[in-house]
Amino acid sequence: MKQKAANGQGSVFKGKTKSGKEIWFVEASVGFDTKGRRKRTRRTCHSKTEALQLLNTLNAQRQQGLLNVITADTVRTFGEKWIESKEGRIRATTGSDYLSRLYTYIAPQIGHIKIIDLKPQHVQAWMTHLRNQGMSVRTINGARQVVLAICKHAMRQGLIHMNPVALVDPYSRSQNHPTQVREPWCLEEVSEVLDACWGEDKLECFLFLMIHTGIRPGEALAIRWKDVDLENSQINITGTLKEHRIVSPDGKGVVELIRNEPKTKSSQRTLPITQALQDVLVRQEMRQSVFEGGKPEYLIATIKGTPTSLSNLRKSYAKFLIRKNIRYIRLHDIRHTVARISLNNAKTSIEQTSQALGHTRIDTTKQIYAGNIPRYNNEFIADLGLVLPISRVLKRPPKTLEGVEHE
Repeated sequence: MKQKAANGQGSVFKGKTKSGKEIWFVEASVGFDTKGRRKRTRRTCHSKTEALQLLNTLNAQRQQGLLNVITADTVRTFGEKWIESKEGRIRATTGSDYLSRLYTYIAPQIGHIKIIDLKPQHVQAWMTHLRNQGMSVRTINGARQVVLAICKHAMRQGLIHMNPVALVDPYSRSQNHPTQVREPWCLEEVSEVLDACWGEDKLECFLFLMIHTGIRPGEALAIRWKDVDLENSQINITGTLKEHRIVSPDGKGVVELIRNEPKTKSSQRTLPITQALQDVLVRQEMRQSVFEGGKPEYLIATIKGTPTSLSNLRKSYAKFLIRKNIRYIRLHDIRHTVARISLNNAKTSIEQTSQALGHTRIDTTKQIYAGNIPRYNNEFIADLGLVLPISRVLKRPPKTLEGVEHE
């Protein structure tokens, strides 16, 4: 029979193993679940005296918030369960990204550690290992965020009472830290790109879209012909095309294209079409009219009429720049280029630029694209000079050189 302590203080009772050996069980409370039911954890001892002593120890740990439910789940297995629990509440592409980071960056080093045994020193050693392997700060911090979320879920489940990842700071990127971001094209380089891509079946329409609107690469690939209104010279940005990588436990996977709705209302927007872009869209429509099965659904499509993956387009883009001897920048840096040109050379306000780029907050536009806009400095000094009072010293008639010498 169970020997009960006071309510909520747990109990000890005698039992037998499968081989018939006598054993004592210790059962302690670790709180309540979301439905108000008491959660318990169980340990085993060889004697009643040992069991009673352990019960006192477990109760003391419970009062200090250090008592955990025993589980065999490792960081990897519990991480898989956490990602599975989010199905239906996050995009499939987001879930695949979590899984990819779990299998690629997390599991090889700390995936075998039990979730209840994970300590800050494990996390720090793991992050240091990734850094020594040459991983970027962004990659390491992204993987850290996944482990942080996994441990948060473990805390909600009552498995742990402290998040070990929260006790390890993310890496901060120093000013001189290597980055993939490239210096945006200047106006002369943009002109060179637009001239060079004319007649390029795979890239002409895409590059004109990017340069004449500043939209994201995934947004450009997600544009369907029904989103284009040539009569009223406007285009509707209604989604983004992403590569959904289905990852297996060995880290391998297959990729499929998924069109997602915009994450925010600001990303769903209507933009006017310049005359140059309109001409290219008409050319694209004529080009696709000879495709097998007629004009495809998507504005940027393969010869078979299927959507174009960003990975394949990126390869064609890199080869194009080499062939035309044009300085390489990433596809996303084209968006940076458009923002800089707009803010620096046109009389465009930061608010107008932010809205056209689909940003929810102006702060985002300032932080990413408006770090150093010379036009702002020039206009600031000029406007400041108009309103500042003239110094009384400057109002005096200038002294002659002779007068200065006598002083």
